[in-house]
Amino acid sequence: MATLTEITKSAIARLVGIAPAVKQTTAVSDDVIALDHTNLLELVNALNEARTASKLFKAQEDAVRAQILTLLDGHEAGSVGGFVQVMACSRTRTGIDTTRLKAEYPAIAEMLATATDYIVVKPM
Repeated sequence: MATLTEITKSAIARLVGIAPAVKQTTAVSDDVIALDHTNLLELVNALNEARTASKLFKAQEDAVRAQILTLLDGHEAGSVGGFVQVMACSRTRTGIDTTRLKAEYPAIAEMLATATDYIVVKPM
């Protein structure tokens, strides 16, 4: 029976149109592994394309949002055929000025600091 990880990798690969990686590797050092006989370059290219597309979609989203806000002309909602199709609500987010906190109350800032570990994938 396939594991969830195998199913997920396969599903993602099908979604992006890339065959799942076949890992045939050779260790070069503790931190570097040779991936000459894998589809790494194809995956890196797909990652770069996805990041570019994401930026383009974000720009498109911002442009469409601006057009909707222009149509609303300060109103909170817009309707078509008597049915509300879009709403624009003002929200306030409250945060903490961590730079000031660290400068004025370094002991408290250190006591309340949290760390999150994560992996960044950087194509070279």
